[in-house]
Amino acid sequence: MFSTSKVGDRSSSSESGQASSTIIARGVKVEGEFSSQGDVVIEGDVHGQLTATGALTVGSESHIAAHIRAGEAVIAGQVEGNVTVDKRLVLKATARVTGDVTAQTISIEEGATVTGKFAI
Repeated sequence: MFSTSKVGDRSSSSESGQASSTIIARGVKVEGEFSSQGDVVIEGDVHGQLTATGALTVGSESHIAAHIRAGEAVIAGQVEGNVTVDKRLVLKATARVTGDVTAQTISIEEGATVTGKFAI
């Protein structure tokens, strides 16, 4: 449904050719297939499928009911679905993940919960 669609666009330097960040703000709900060629920050809700080639940041009040694929990820909110990260995954203390987790390296803060299998 969404292909490299920007819900909110924040660029540190668009003239220098650096990738911009897509921001899904608190109160915004995205349903369907969402993909981004850059970094993604989620403070709202996503239902469906989520792909980010860059870094994915999931805020502490976010709710994601989707399979996730990202280059890197920091999760502080609630995720229902499998999480596949090419490099490093950080689960913050407020993270709640229900699904299988695959990453090259994983860092889990005390208090985070995962219901599923790990593949490292």
